[in-house]
Amino acid sequence: MGLRSTIYGHTTGSAAVAAIISDRCYPDRLPDGVVLPCVSFVARVSDNDREYRTHDTGPVERTVTRVQLNVYAETGDGAEALTNALVAAWSGWRALPEIGSVQVDNVIVSWEPQLERHRTIIDLMVERIR
Repeated sequence: MGLRSTIYGHTTGSAAVAAIISDRCYPDRLPDGVVLPCVSFVARVSDNDREYRTHDTGPVERTVTRVQLNVYAETGDGAEALTNALVAAWSGWRALPEIGSVQVDNVIVSWEPQLERHRTIIDLMVERIR
C-alpha cells in the first residue's frame, strides 16, 4: 500500500476521527464546496534522513517522511476535538513491516481569515521501512 493510501486509511479508519469527519479526508487540497469539519494531508519525503540498519535479514532502508495533516472546522472547539482525535490516532502508531513508527512533531493552531475557518496543522514524522 502506498503512503497516501496508508494516511487516508488510518485517518478514516480511526473510530474517533471517523465519528467527526466520516470520509472527508483529502490528499493535497480541499475540494470546492467541502463540508466541514474535514482533513487534508500532504506527504513530503525528507531526503536527508535515510540510513541503513542491519537486521537479521540484512540491510534495511529507513526513510523518515514528514506528513502534514490540516484540520479545518467552523469552530475552535470543533478543530480542537478533531485535532485531539487525530493526535491520539497517530501518536506512536505502527504498521509493520512498512511503517516503523509515527511521532507527532508539531501542532499549530490558527484562524484562516481568507477562508473564514479554524485550521490546525499537525506535523507527523513517519518512519517508513523498505
